[in-house]
Amino acid sequence: MLADVQTRDAYARAYVYRFLASVFTAHPTAQMVTGLAEMAEFFGIPCPQDASLEELDQEYMDLFVVPNRRYVAPQKVSPGTSVEVDRAVEGEDRRT
Repeated sequence: MLADVQTRDAYARAYVYRFLASVFTAHPTAQMVTGLAEMAEFFGIPCPQDASLEELDQEYMDLFVVPNRRYVAPQKVSPGTSVEVDRAVEGEDRRT
């Protein structure tokens, strides 16, 4: 019985992870928006309902596809170092 519950939970968790991965790797669709709204309602999380699909698509483009003023380029950090250590080595003052 316990194995059945664990198996069911594992499949449910995999489904949620697959769905969330699709949200971040593809343009939003009406089906995705509906799924996210239902998931948010189930977990008691507030979910804005007033955004149009076109607005959500633009937000997706701004965040994940097209570099713009909100885009933050990833920084290469070598293993075992941090941005603060690298700045200190380069002579930058971390307190500014």
